[in-house]
Amino acid sequence: MRTRQFIQRLRQLVPVLLILFCAVQPLLDALSYWQDHLKLATSLSLVPRMLLMLLMALIGYLVSDRRHIYWIAAGVLAAFWGCHMAVCFRAGYQSPIQDTENYLRILMLPVAAISMISCLRANKAAFAALKNGLVLAFCLTVALALIAVLTGTEPYTYPDKALGIRGWCFWPNAQSAILSLLAPVVISWVVEKKPQNLLVCSLAAVAALGALYLHGTRLAFAGLVATGVGLAAAVLLTKAAPKRLAAVLLAVTAIFTACLPVSPMVQNQNRVTENFAVRAQLWNRLESAGETAAQAEGLTGQDYEIRRLETGYTFFLPDLVERFGLQTVMESYNYTEDAAALANERSYKLHYCRLLMEQSGGLSKAFGVDCTEMVIGQQSYDVENDFHGIYFMFGLVGLGLLLLFFGYFLLRIVLALVRDFRRTFTLEAVAFGISLCTCLAHAYFTCAVLRRPNTLFYLAALLAAIYELTRRRDPAPQEK
Repeated sequence: MRTRQFIQRLRQLVPVLLILFCAVQPLLDALSYWQDHLKLATSLSLVPRMLLMLLMALIGYLVSDRRHIYWIAAGVLAAFWGCHMAVCFRAGYQSPIQDTENYLRILMLPVAAISMISCLRANKAAFAALKNGLVLAFCLTVALALIAVLTGTEPYTYPDKALGIRGWCFWPNAQSAILSLLAPVVISWVVEKKPQNLLVCSLAAVAALGALYLHGTRLAFAGLVATGVGLAAAVLLTKAAPKRLAAVLLAVTAIFTACLPVSPMVQNQNRVTENFAVRAQLWNRLESAGETAAQAEGLTGQDYEIRRLETGYTFFLPDLVERFGLQTVMESYNYTEDAAALANERSYKLHYCRLLMEQSGGLSKAFGVDCTEMVIGQQSYDVENDFHGIYFMFGLVGLGLLLLFFGYFLLRIVLALVRDFRRTFTLEAVAFGISLCTCLAHAYFTCAVLRRPNTLFYLAALLAAIYELTRRRDPAPQEK
């Protein structure tokens, strides 16, 4: 009897707990930033995140009416990790503890998503609370960024160039993904609360889109455009708000777009272009020196080509050459002489991981490699694409499980639209759809979503919200 009463009480507290879970995320991000800034122990922010994940799992399990889902998920995740570790031990495990720690970070997505879905099913007020929590998280994130600016505590997205406003968040691209995910939710939430108040809705649009503009990444700016245009289209196609709100959203988007030439994003890209030009000049000098050396040694054919390019490849890709050999690296790059390709961080990390996977053997392609193998000294070669990263760290099986997980929610969206398009296609649903698209774009172009517990929490909340939006079965109200 006491157990039932406790669970019933817990179900009543679910809305408050969801708000608290969301509100604590920006604070943990700030803790991560200061942990790194002050060179403190790496567990300072990780331990609270792991405890939070366990707490969410426990609450979700207790309030759930489908507890077998937790046991099935735990069995699949444990079985996969056992296979991964067995393959890594066979290849010569470098650091099982650090590799397991990395896996625990990634578990935030399925654990948090399943737990929040259980919470949404347990209390009808939980969905509104989750939206309130996400809006509160956005407000706290912006407030902490403003404090960082006012205090001058290195608030930049690109610290070496003093460009963009990052705030107290350790990973700039993670902050970009979080802001891009939250911006559509914030605007639609304000419109839902004050559909007739054009001034309040306009201020919300300026605040949400302005945060993306000032952050300074290309993906944040893409999220700005997608949010403004997408929500404007949704306003025109639904009856969520007066049609004039669409004009306001488009106007705000157009203003920020017009300011693109002076944006932090464009300023950073100009610096990147200048840097590539310098690298190209350096490559030409190194290639010329290599050609002179090859001629002096009287080399011909392939030996001549290897000697001619050796100096440049060794300079631009020292770790790859040392780890895999000069000729192997050249073959991987197809003997390119493009300095931009050789100096491209995204490219050489991808080449490193591909060569590492080939070197590790067939079973590694199925279950992945030890994540510590991607680090040489202080340099990390973790690829800047989360889907590639999941493949290299967890193999085809791990990537397949992830795609099945996402596929379940995408299938729910499609079925809901087919079943009742008119009721499913709402401003709220469009906002969450934009959030999902911008989040997946960040996952494809950065390594700051699927392997970062802070971003994964928000992605899990987004998937739980999508589940709730596609779960409703109440008949649509009849028009008079």
